[in-house]
Amino acid sequence: MKKILFLALSSLIFASCSKSDDPFEGKKPKYNYSNGILFVNEGSFQGNDASIGFSSFDYNNIKTDIYNDDERKLGDVAQSIGFDTDKAFIVVNNSNKIEIVNRYSFINIATITENLNSPRYTAFADGKLYVTNMGSQSVSVYSLTDYSFIKDIPLGSPVENIVAQNNKLYVQKAAFGIGNSIAIIDSKTDEVIKSIELNDNVQGLIAHTGFVYAISSIENRSNFYKINATEDNIITTITTTKVPNAKNLRIDNNILYYTSNNNIHSWTTTATEVNDVPVVKVKGTGGFEFMYAFAVINNQFLVSNAKDFVKPSTVDVYNMEGKKINSFDTGKSTNHFYKN
Repeated sequence: MKKILFLALSSLIFASCSKSDDPFEGKKPKYNYSNGILFVNEGSFQGNDASIGFSSFDYNNIKTDIYNDDERKLGDVAQSIGFDTDKAFIVVNNSNKIEIVNRYSFINIATITENLNSPRYTAFADGKLYVTNMGSQSVSVYSLTDYSFIKDIPLGSPVENIVAQNNKLYVQKAAFGIGNSIAIIDSKTDEVIKSIELNDNVQGLIAHTGFVYAISSIENRSNFYKINATEDNIITTITTTKVPNAKNLRIDNNILYYTSNNNIHSWTTTATEVNDVPVVKVKGTGGFEFMYAFAVINNQFLVSNAKDFVKPSTVDVYNMEGKKINSFDTGKSTNHFYKN
């Protein structure tokens, strides 16, 4: 059975884990990665070349690989990062592990490997870590005290994004454009208490101030949902053909944003109809690699082009008026951005 490997640097080693009272013992932070943007470089499948990059908010200081463990590489296919207090949880999909680091120094604290099967995304509630697993179609639960495995919650269909709100977890039971429901887990019991069916394929979830927002879509239609996270009922549904194939749901300064084809659109939390006028028209052509990552940070839009998934990705930055204000190269297949 796989074990939890605590990777703090002390000389005392146990059969199942090693851990120092001071996780920074023996290592000095190379840099302070606060007040900037982290980007996840997926790397190539089975290439063991995943990495995490960083940029200052002014884009004058860009680093393409900041994972601060000189003993080994990050792993194979970095998928996402979750944050809890001063810790970052890096999900490494094809390595079936989660690397836990200090989010500001990126020095390694611990590694979770037990009961992970193609992990995708993380969320946090009631002192526990929740991880969606594509391979086992389940959510794995771990203690945030010692990172020990607690239980597995089977969901019986593909799972992707997961968000926490009001001591509940909302799980996107859909992946790669297939699946139309959201499972709700009570964090007190770690049991599924409800499922919400949506129209078409669920493409994204956001939890914000007592509500969960979701989008679902197909090639010629999109649906927008506002869910009351107290009663777990849908209170707003908007369906439109004006902005088809909506995906990449994000939020910044209380405004929701999403992409439709190569356009960036906004969606206010109180809207009852869709504004089909794009905020930004992103120039370029290509398949899903063209807008492989999308984020809204500090009133700026970041879009990555993964190109052929071999060359370094290029990130373009746009302001709210749609003007491109910066462009820079990152690592291979940049798939997410996070404000740090």
